Amino acid sequence: MQDILAPFLWIFALVYIDDIVIYSTTFEDHCKHLDEVFSTIARSGITLSLNKCHIAYQSLLLLGQKVSRLGVSVHKEKINTIQQLISPADKKTLQTFLGMAGYFTSYIPFYNWIISPLFKLLRKGAEWKWTDLHEHAFKLIKEALMNTPVLAYPVLGLPYRVYTDVCDVEFEETTVHIERVIAYWSRILSDTENRYSPTEREALALREGLIKFQCYLEGTKFLAITDHATLTWSQTYTSEEYKSRVLQIATQQARINCKLETKKQVRRIKFSHLSTKPELKKIKLKISSHCQLVVTIDPQEQSRFQEAYLEDPHYKAVLEALSKEHDLNNPPMAQYKVMENGLIYFRIEDNYKLCVPKKLQLEIIAENHDQLHLTAHAGYHCLYNYLASQYHWKGMLKQVREYATTCDICQKAKPK
Repeated sequence: MQDILAPFLWIFALVYIDDIVIYSTTFEDHCKHLDEVFSTIARSGITLSLNKCHIAYQSLLLLGQKVSRLGVSVHKEKINTIQQLISPADKKTLQTFLGMAGYFTSYIPFYNWIISPLFKLLRKGAEWKWTDLHEHAFKLIKEALMNTPVLAYPVLGLPYRVYTDVCDVEFEETTVHIERVIAYWSRILSDTENRYSPTEREALALREGLIKFQCYLEGTKFLAITDHATLTWSQTYTSEEYKSRVLQIATQQARINCKLETKKQVRRIKFSHLSTKPELKKIKLKISSHCQLVVTIDPQEQSRFQEAYLEDPHYKAVLEALSKEHDLNNPPMAQYKVMENGLIYFRIEDNYKLCVPKKLQLEIIAENHDQLHLTAHAGYHCLYNYLASQYHWKGMLKQVREYATTCDICQKAKPK
């Protein structure tokens, strides 16, 4: 489905496995978008189940969250389920609770600070002893889930503000649009980070926040707000110790259009309670048939492939062998076929996969790994499976693994 609707992804359509979401700003646009999506699906040979389609709704439930024109909010029924949980009696039930609550961390400020006493019970060798402190943290999380904000959608062209704050055990990041929260994020400081000076911890918080919200901030102008005025002097430090920590902010700021502002105390924002409008069911699609996707290339790209084949010793030999009639019985060459457009395809059973010459292999990997509507910086397993379904060349897995594991954005944004 990702391949079929690729031209529309992140423009007015999204796909998650067999769920399709079509979103528009006006009803007229929505009708046009529906027509384009339905026409494309019909041409692919896939049939939709009418009783599982919900059309022209203003809100829906998707992946455990409520999505509407107002923003994204928590699913009331799931929160009610968490509210009914009793205090954990052992580590296993505590892990279950933290797993459920952890799905909604982007709605709760200082989440990691609140649950830090609970995480200590899960440490290796830690004795299970449920105290008043743990009970208080348990109830605080449940209370916070009942008072979560409606998170705003990021809007291109509007300025962002990133609020950072540090306490003795954790730091918190908040990204907002015109004082509407887009997401919260926080994490606990390590034992080593707890020994940093206040300035170094504030610098760490800001740097981590810029990395975490890079998908929103890169390419836009935004304001980073902290309550530590010393950070504005970070570029004047000469100490080698500061160069390795505080001055890392300058590296991040150099990549993005960021203005740093300090306030004596970061102003807190009040949020409205969760909307209680009627919930809707998920949109689901029933696939009654499957279609085989064929890689199509425009004439200009065809010329590039044909020239690159002649520069690649392997595919040059394939072309020469296929041009000779007596070599067609050679088993290795029998799997290759040159189509009318001059491109070489490799046959596996009944499927033909486009052969990519060495000169263009890295370009194909980069395009499919980096593009948002394709694999969008997924792991190398996902990227390889996607490429192997359409392309063929020797050593693909090794090249894909090397590219995905050394991607600069993946290294910065993904957890270790």
